[in-house]
Amino acid sequence: MTPARAAWLVTLVMLVWASSSVVVRAVYQEIPPVGLSFWRWLVAGLVLTPFVVRRIWRDRARLCRGAGRFLLLGIFMVGGGTVLFYALQFTTATNASLVNATQPALTGIAVWLLLGERPSVRQLFGIGIATGGVLITVAQGNPMVLLYLSFNPGDLLVLGSVAVYALYAVYLPRWAHGFDPLTVIFLVCLAGVAALLPWYLAETLGGKPVPVTRATLLAVGYLAAFPSVLAVYLWNRSIAVLGANRTAIFANLLPIFGALLAVVFLRERLYLYHGLSLLLILVGISLVVRGAGEVVRRAR
Repeated sequence: MTPARAAWLVTLVMLVWASSSVVVRAVYQEIPPVGLSFWRWLVAGLVLTPFVVRRIWRDRARLCRGAGRFLLLGIFMVGGGTVLFYALQFTTATNASLVNATQPALTGIAVWLLLGERPSVRQLFGIGIATGGVLITVAQGNPMVLLYLSFNPGDLLVLGSVAVYALYAVYLPRWAHGFDPLTVIFLVCLAGVAALLPWYLAETLGGKPVPVTRATLLAVGYLAAFPSVLAVYLWNRSIAVLGANRTAIFANLLPIFGALLAVVFLRERLYLYHGLSLLLILVGISLVVRGAGEVVRRAR
């Protein structure tokens, strides 16, 4: 896979993940957050099972040796999403978008501290420009809006979710190298479901069971098929080509895609500042991704 193709694929990932936020917001009053996350990843694992059974048996010795690492990857991916679902019960979408804009910076810090790979000046400049684009959307084109934002404990949960996703992006290329991509996703689903099971049981016994309704089936089915299986597969492939730093910068597209989806499905209005924000984000992404071919050559 070329860096250019990987960039297009990870852009598609951001669109799919932005759509998942629309789905979660649509059902959050009906479906409890842990239950939604648990069934999302369980169904995704069940869908993948027929395709990976033979591969898992073939690689069973290597997989057993790396079981602890796959367990951590599952906790990072599934746990990060669950924390985000829970955080959206307490904070606004605006605050969540603002906090999510820290993902490229947190990923860059994690890569630097854990792998010793320092971002270049050009990458830092690109991160700054893209973050500015996100702030324009969050502020709705009015800088004074940022001065009156109030934060709550839910925003700290969003920050924790972003940090966990950064760890996933950093360690995935090293721990999953040489394994079949579908097998990796299946093991991430399996490990995440196992980690969520006690919390899901506690939520259910605490009086918040997942209702069996048409909305639940549609939400779980969509989240399992697209954000969980398809998007995670493309995300993993993109990280392998672009590296954690360059892939993380695409997260700044989430609020833009979220706004576009809100226009389509919620009949919200599109404003001029959305276009300016998208332009700055694309410029920032191009600066960060430039030179990704060197990442591929070093990997080989």
